[in-house]
Amino acid sequence: MTLLDQMETDFDALINTGDFAQSVVYTPSGGPAKPIDAIFDDEFSGLNTQTGQMETSKPQVMVRDSDVAGVTKKATVTVGVIVYKVIGINPDGTGLTTLILSKD
Repeated sequence: MTLLDQMETDFDALINTGDFAQSVVYTPSGGPAKPIDAIFDDEFSGLNTQTGQMETSKPQVMVRDSDVAGVTKKATVTVGVIVYKVIGINPDGTGLTTLILSKD
């Protein structure tokens, strides 16, 4: 088994709806919607009374490159009933990509 094969096996274990992942709907720009497995994160940042920084969240999903091949910033990801726009695409070079999302 090659290193790449082992990494793909590891990704299958990581991005598994029985463990860390959940099913989301990925809709590429101009293409059909399809369910994919993803790890969704919506980190929350509260008000910093020292600096006055306001509350915000940072929604993102980690997905397999193969599930979002050709992704663009015009794509959407639906998590539950919330539709997010893809505003950032961050491949990590190992076969996984983090899509930065926005409700706006």
